[in-house]
Amino acid sequence: MKRDTVPLVLIIDDLAFARLRLREVLEELGFSRFVEASSGAEAMTLMYDQMRAGDPVGLVTCDMNMPGVGGIAFLKMARASQEFKDLIIIMVTAEAERSRVIKALSQGATDYLLKPYSLGDVRKKLANVIKSLSKTAKKRAS
Repeated sequence: MKRDTVPLVLIIDDLAFARLRLREVLEELGFSRFVEASSGAEAMTLMYDQMRAGDPVGLVTCDMNMPGVGGIAFLKMARASQEFKDLIIIMVTAEAERSRVIKALSQGATDYLLKPYSLGDVRKKLANVIKSLSKTAKKRAS
């Protein structure tokens, strides 16, 4: 990805090692700008802060199972806000939670990623997202 089309990625997970793992995979795919949050509540605050700073989040990955404001609650809050209703949000969940994937998609998730995931899994899931982000950035630049 070209530097001017690289979105700011927000990785939301309560486990630091899970955030690091996903960040490493995303870096392999050309993403280079990241912010992180350990809860849905922290993520909402961070997204508003980034928007006010003129560097809005362009892509979110969000773990579904977190204490406090979890993934589904975060998704509902984001989709209820005018500012984030169209934001690309990829939910991350364990293989055994397929019924929750359906719930997340019905609540407005852009897509989902099943754990454990490989570089190839993430590449496949994000291929269309990357194309969409590049087209959006080009339209903004013109």
